[in-house]
Amino acid sequence: MSENRSFLALDLGASGGRAIIGRFDGERFEAWGPSRGLPHPRVWCVMVDSRDRVWAGTDAGLWVHPLGGGADLEIGDGAGLPSLNVLFAVEAADGRVWVGTTRGLALVDLEGRVERTLSAVDGLVG
Repeated sequence: MSENRSFLALDLGASGGRAIIGRFDGERFEAWGPSRGLPHPRVWCVMVDSRDRVWAGTDAGLWVHPLGGGADLEIGDGAGLPSLNVLFAVEAADGRVWVGTTRGLALVDLEGRVERTLSAVDGLVG
C-alpha cells in the first residue's frame, strides 16, 4: 500500500481548462491529466481504495488508475452508470465502490463492472 494516500484535484482553468490529479510524497510531485489517460478535464472527486487504485469521478464517468502498475480502466459511456457525471466515489467494506452521479447511484464491483444502480425510479430523492 502507498505511504501517501492523499491526492488533490486541481482545476487549471475553469472555462474549458484542464484538470490534473496530483500527489506529493514529500520529495516529488506526481500528476495525472488528459495526457496520462484522464478522460475528461473536469474532475469532481478523487478516492484511493484499499487495493491502491486511484478513482477519479469526471464528466465522462470514472477513471481508475492502479498505483502499483497495470492498465488504467475507464468506466464511461455504455458501462451502465446512471449518468457520466460522477460526483463522488466511496469504498464499501467489501471493496466494491459506490458511485454518486447526477442521476443516481451505482455499485461498481472489484473488476470495474457496474453491478447495480439506484435512481428516482427506486425511490431516491433529490
